[in-house]
Amino acid sequence: MLKVHSKNDFEFRCERYYFAGYWSVTWFYKPINCKIFLAFSVPGQEKTVNADTVKFLEISSAATEKYQKQLSDETNIERLVDELKRAEKNWEKVNSPDLDLRGNNPNKEIRAWENAKSALSIAEYRLQRAIKHVEILEANV
Repeated sequence: MLKVHSKNDFEFRCERYYFAGYWSVTWFYKPINCKIFLAFSVPGQEKTVNADTVKFLEISSAATEKYQKQLSDETNIERLVDELKRAEKNWEKVNSPDLDLRGNNPNKEIRAWENAKSALSIAEYRLQRAIKHVEILEANV
């Protein structure tokens, strides 16, 4: 069980993963009365630590505003559907037999294929997560 900390009517926790020889630490936060934890990171900083999260949550109004904005961005299903359509269109373009990216750039076709596949899977995941978050929010009302 993950330890959940409290600060100024917010709860926050961290998750640690060991991947490819490195520890990945992600901090999540939410208001006490909400059910959805959102990821927190300091812009322009590679690593976010507990002290950064506590400092961010000290100003409750700014943290609440950021949480509401981030939640509305993550649950904007129309935007995420458009993003998925663009990713699917790019995937079809990259898989087209007419695609010719050769030239003086080795492996350009392979990189384009890998990028399109990655963008498609990320868009699908984000849409699924947004639908799940909307269901949770509607259940709370």
